Formats: sequence, structure tokens, C-alpha cells
Amino acid sequence: MPRAMTVQKARELVLSEGMIPPDTEFELRPEVLSSWRRSILSGAQVGLPELPFIGESDIESVLCLAADPVLSRLADRLSGLGAGVLLADRNAKILRRWASDCSILPLLDTLRSDSGFTGAEELVGTNGIGTVAETGRPIMIVGHEHLMEKMVPFACVGVPIHNPISHRLEGIITMSCRAESASPLLTPLMVSAAADVEHRMLEQASQRERLVLDAYLAASRGGARRVAGVGHDIFIAGPRVTQLLGDMQQAVMWETVREALGVRAEARAELVVGSDRVVPITCQPIESDGSIVGALVDFGNPVAPRASPFTSRPSGPPRKASLPGLVGSSSAWKEVVSTARRAASGTGPVLIAGEVGVGKLSLLVAALEEAAPGDVVEVIDCARPEWTSVTGALDELHDAFGAKPAVVVLRHLEAIPPSVAMALASRLSLDGVGTPRMAATFTSASGMPATPEHERLVAVLGGTQVHIPPLRERSEDIPLVASAVLRDSAAGRVTLSPGVMRAFVRAPWPGNVLQMRSMLEGLAANLLGEIQLAHLPADIQACATRRQLTNLEHLELRAILDALKQAGGNKVVAAKIVGVSRSTLYRKLNSYRIDPDAHYF
Repeated sequence: MPRAMTVQKARELVLSEGMIPPDTEFELRPEVLSSWRRSILSGAQVGLPELPFIGESDIESVLCLAADPVLSRLADRLSGLGAGVLLADRNAKILRRWASDCSILPLLDTLRSDSGFTGAEELVGTNGIGTVAETGRPIMIVGHEHLMEKMVPFACVGVPIHNPISHRLEGIITMSCRAESASPLLTPLMVSAAADVEHRMLEQASQRERLVLDAYLAASRGGARRVAGVGHDIFIAGPRVTQLLGDMQQAVMWETVREALGVRAEARAELVVGSDRVVPITCQPIESDGSIVGALVDFGNPVAPRASPFTSRPSGPPRKASLPGLVGSSSAWKEVVSTARRAASGTGPVLIAGEVGVGKLSLLVAALEEAAPGDVVEVIDCARPEWTSVTGALDELHDAFGAKPAVVVLRHLEAIPPSVAMALASRLSLDGVGTPRMAATFTSASGMPATPEHERLVAVLGGTQVHIPPLRERSEDIPLVASAVLRDSAAGRVTLSPGVMRAFVRAPWPGNVLQMRSMLEGLAANLLGEIQLAHLPADIQACATRRQLTNLEHLELRAILDALKQAGGNKVVAAKIVGVSRSTLYRKLNSYRIDPDAHYF
């Protein structure tokens, strides 16, 4: 049987069964098989009559301006082949279309392959736009390798366009022709066109990017210095520097450099690499119109780390948990750190509130120890059994005061029974709160105490209250937090794939940093290399879709996963528990990108 017929049969089985039968897998090219699996897990709507429209396109973008003359010439070269050329952005939305041969236009129009429509793999399945957006690699998809019925007449060759400075994916060029015209010679032709577009993008790079690139090229000439050009979304370095930095996130490095520079003409700072090396760096600002747009960074030789509580390296007291809650670049996190520092440098009480696992104690102790490094900080856990009675609580407090620490920290203030909280408030009102200094943490989503008795206790303590936002409300901090956790627990042994990081950024994290740390430490103990989506818990995997799940969808997914766990993975029993049919359960799992046949339980 010719290969085309076996692929067609495999496709028919996939569409009828909703899964890839094992005996058909050997008929498919590995890259197509992987794309089919992603398409099925994402719930791609392969029966759509045309590509979905998702909005108007920015045809004046840097990508379009660079690609226009290159792809116009390419379309002319392909005119005898009956082919059209499409330009899409990094998210698979079509920006422009060229077709010098009008014979292909009716076929393209039946599919609505035009500006504003999307070829995202998770929406329409395997194709020469969305599959390149997912993998970042060239691919040819021919005939029945497409899952969407309207795409079967096509052969599509898609190639990525990468930013020549930042190297991130910027867009996709796709050539579409009739399936019978497919040729392996088309792929190198398209790769060459992408290289031409990238060259034009470099020529048209913004002044900011050009300044950083020019400074790097001048400094690296001769190869004697280990240097990098760094900016908000720019990182240019040679192999010696990239090998030195390992898996360090570019965002972490830029925040360190930017904070070190401030308004100075030159600054020295330190970067933590792995868990046991600190690299001294010298930073020179690169300016445009009086503003810092980047920096030239010289790297010294790694040295042994020193402790510092508010940098992104493992530091401070020997509590392993202290690091992950103390990194972030969001404005919300910076405001929290700034407020905590100001409060800790004063003489009054400090209260830190926030959801479970946000790093309340870590932030409080780090701020206090930074303000007065030699002071003794006594931490009392109010969730212990001794605090269930007034006598036990007052005895513990009396013992702590007798040891004469500089600061007494009451942890888990919310765990104190209301009657004990009221008695404690009365005692502190009589004794005064100044000797020793008091501080506290309490778990609260709103930042407010749980009961009137707790409100009274917080009022007696007084001082400055700091509320830490949950991780889901500062998603830009999540890559930094995840990287910090891995440096602390995995010592460079594992990294996160782009899909995992995307899932992390979109996950709700009800347990915040504590939940992330617990999960990553468990994975790091059993894995080496790159953590993939398949390694994650099912509810985190489901967040890898480009679409942010609503609160209702998170609740629905949690109910389904709980039912599957209760049923030991039995789909029939789980469907009965949640009150849906088995086919609906499978459809729901597919829509959340959960493999129904994986063993999560």
C-alpha cells in the first residue's frame, strides 16, 4: 500500500477514535506524529469549515516591513507552481498573503487563508503555520498529514523567522500549494527566504537594539573579554558567556544589571550561577536620548557566594525556603519589598499578610536581618498546640521575652483561637509592645484578619502592614521564582521547557510559591535534563494552552481530576461521579490538553 494511503487511513482512525492507534504510529513521520498528539490533546476543531478569524493584523509591524519585498519576490518565483505565500506572527495569526499565480487563490479563499485568520495548531490541528509556531522548526505538511479536512488538498512548507538579535521566534513564512506539487526542494527555498527576512530585520533593527549590538561587537572584538550586550528583551553573547551562565533567565540578568546601574555611569554587581558560583560583573550603561536602553556586561571569574537577602541567589539564614519568595521584577513585588524594607528599618511592629505560601515569613525575616544584621529574631509558631489555650500562649510569650531577642515574630497569627487572640491583645496592651520589638505574619487572601478578636490583636500590635499579592496576580514574576527554586533545589541538573514555563505562568497556584517549590523539588529529585509538560501534574499541564483558563474552568478541571483520582483512573466511573457521559469526559480532558490515557493517578 502506498504511504499516502496509510497516512490517510491513520488520519481516518484518529478522527473516528479521538486517539492515535499504536499500530498506525509507524506510518507517520515523527514530527507529524508529535503534532497530531498535541492537536488531539489541545482539542483542535479539525471539522471547522475555515480558519478562525481572531482580529485585524498589524501590517506596519517590523516583521511585515522586513518581509514584504522578500516574500513578494518569492511569490513571483513560485508563480508557475500555483502557490501562495503567507506571513504569520509568532502566535500563528496570518499577517499578509502573496499569490502571483491566481490559480491558487480560490483554494486559499475556501480555507480563508488570509490576514487576521489563525492557523494555531491547538485550534485547527497540524499545519504549516501553527506547527512551526509550536516547534520553532521548519516543516512540510502534505495532504492527509493535515488533520483539518479543508487543508487536505494542500502541501504546506513552513519555516520560522527568528529575531536576529534576541533570537526569539518572530514569525512564520508558509508556502501553500496543491498537494501533488509538493517537493523536498521547497524547504531549502523557504529557509533561504526566512534568512533574507532576518537579514532585513537586522538592518531595520530599532536604535535601541542597534546600540546594544554595536557596543557588544566593539567590546568582543579580539575575543579577549567575556562580554554580553543586555537589555529588556535583548541578550547578545558568545559561547563562553552562554556556557558560563547556563540556564539563567535573561530577565533575571537584566533586572540585576538595571538595579545595579541606577543612575551611575558604571557599576559592579554579582550574578549567581547554579547553586555554588557567584560571577562578578561590571556593567556599563548604553544610553539613548538620556535613557538607559541596555548595558555592556563584563564577566569576571566565578567566586564563592556571599549571603544577601534580597538578591536572586540563595542567601541569608540557612532556611532553604527563604530564597523563592524573594525574587521578582513586577511593580507589585517591588512595592512589597520596598514597603517591607522601610518598615523593617524603623522601630515599630511589622505585619506581613497574604495567602498561604506567598513567602510571608521569608520576606519578613529577610527584611529584619537586612535592617539589623546582628539582631536576634525569635520566631514563634502560633499554630502549635501550646497556643490553643490562654495560659500556654502567655507562657510561650513570656519565655520569648525573657530571652531578650531584638524582635519576636508571631507566625500564623490566624491560627490563634479567638479567645486566646483577645487575651493576648489585652496582655500586650498592658505590657506595651516596644520591648522587645514585635512582628507577625498571618494568612489572609484579603489582607484582613479573620475575626474581630484577631482584628483587635492586629490593632494592638499596630505598626506597618504589608500585603503580598498572590503569585497569580504577578505572573511576570513566575519565571524568576521558578528559576530561583531550581537553582536552590536542583543545582543546575534540570531546566524547564518553554511549554512548562507557559503552563506555569498561566496556572492559578492556590498554594503560591510553596506549591511551586514542593512540585519542582519532587520533580528535580527524580529527573535530569529538561522538565516537559508530561512530567507535570495534570491540572498544571492543562494551563499550557495559549488561552487563560477562567476560574470556572479551573473548578471544572479540578472536579474532573478529583473524580479520576477517586475512580483510580477509570473513565467510566469518573464520568458517573461528575455526572457526564464518558464521551463528554474525554472531550473535556482533550479541551484542557489532558491525555486521557496517561497514568496521573
